[in-house]
Amino acid sequence: MLPLSLHRLTEKNMKFKSYAVPKQLIDVVDYIYLNEHDNKNDYNLALPNPRMCLVFTYNLDGTLFEQNMATNIKVKSHEIAIGGFISQSMKYITTKKFSAIIVGLKPWAKFVLKDLNGDFYLNENIDMNTVYSKYMGSLKNQLNDDGSDDQKIALIISFLKKIFTQRTVNSRVKQAVGIIASTQGKIKIEALSKEVAYSKRQLNRLFKIQVGVSPKEMAKMYSVQHSISIMKKETLPMVDVAYDAGFFDQTHFIKTFKSLCGITPDTFKKIKPTELSGLAFKNVNVNSTSLYM
Repeated sequence: MLPLSLHRLTEKNMKFKSYAVPKQLIDVVDYIYLNEHDNKNDYNLALPNPRMCLVFTYNLDGTLFEQNMATNIKVKSHEIAIGGFISQSMKYITTKKFSAIIVGLKPWAKFVLKDLNGDFYLNENIDMNTVYSKYMGSLKNQLNDDGSDDQKIALIISFLKKIFTQRTVNSRVKQAVGIIASTQGKIKIEALSKEVAYSKRQLNRLFKIQVGVSPKEMAKMYSVQHSISIMKKETLPMVDVAYDAGFFDQTHFIKTFKSLCGITPDTFKKIKPTELSGLAFKNVNVNSTSLYM
């Protein structure tokens, strides 16, 4: 299935290109794609997503804003940014046109990125220049210069190779992430701990260190993602959507959905597919476990 962003771009005759992840980055990078956005006063809605991403915006004609759907806070976006996990939907608004290269990272990428100290980035975009100023060099200028798409991707890949360390991510953390994804967030944390042979306390501690959120928080994001995929494909009563997504009742589902997405499931169902960002629907792999992201 195509990510929704690809449907959006092809419908509007916009450029979209996906690139293979180099072998040496496959453990930390899920996908790399480039797109050109030429619509004025338009927006994309990024849904809850348990992963970080790196965004390289160039040829920006106008201003790019981001708005948290839960808090309604609107700020100007950084052109080159590190995007943290999205636990609350974000609306991205552009006044004119821009091009962007998006690098989606594995859920544990924070642990192996250089210089990402302190608190984990959640619902926040950080200016990459402030974190990686010594690595950025002339990257921004080179992206804005004339050159082929392949040349721009090569610049990004060269940069990525500089910012990842050789730190080893715990194999059972990777296993747990894969299980959460494959069960679409339905697995109980007690069962997850037993499956990976860690105590609940040990698993929580390692997730906080190496992933940045707890297993329970990650499972909640996947459950909401699964409910979204159900609503986009089927016209089920909301109580059935809640049950199929692993929630014990409709009230709990609506409350959780609104806390993450900033809108109710009923409001979400009225949004046109072409208004949705595909980042939360990207097909990726973790240890050969297919994730519906």
